[in-house]
Amino acid sequence: MKVLRDLNKTQLYELGAEFGVPLTKSMSKEEMIEKLAGRSELTVKKIMRKGLKKSKKKRDVLRTKKIVTKATKRKTSVIESKLRKQLNSFNPIIGKRTKERNVEAQLVQRLQAVFGDEKINYQERTRAGRTDIVVANDYAIEIKLMTSPSQLTPLIGQALRYSKIYSKLFIWIYDVRKSLKKADINRFKTDLKDHLIKNVEVIVK
Repeated sequence: MKVLRDLNKTQLYELGAEFGVPLTKSMSKEEMIEKLAGRSELTVKKIMRKGLKKSKKKRDVLRTKKIVTKATKRKTSVIESKLRKQLNSFNPIIGKRTKERNVEAQLVQRLQAVFGDEKINYQERTRAGRTDIVVANDYAIEIKLMTSPSQLTPLIGQALRYSKIYSKLFIWIYDVRKSLKKADINRFKTDLKDHLIKNVEVIVK
């Protein structure tokens, strides 16, 4: 029966179980077809209905997965885009005695106004250390006030640890003495890539 050849082995096996035809999964497809073809009650219409039911179920599963994946990606990208925009436009009030914690407090207040208090965690404890700011449990921010390019080197280890915990790590750097050159930042970014750290973004002000 030609219509049987359009079904795969799993569909043939299920068809046998449904109509009381003794089939085993170790049988070849030809052996299954031979046994099924001898049953008079197994009409073309019933076989086709079995095949269509299976195909529809598979399409529904694939469609559902596609919708969920698309929605998840869209949700993630919106948060990340909004956060990037906030970090790029963030210009804290900096004085002679300003410490990193002062800048962190200013940024926390700004992010709470944008994302809501419940989505912002400040000084979050993790197995990798204490993270300055975490947004939506998935995006980490490290604030650094720098006076020398040598301060970039220790950040490699910190970035490596945090990159394993969060989907994205933003390193926000304020160049206090304007001593960081473009070459220094590019070298730092290259070092991150050399350590296979791909989910880190550096923002320098």
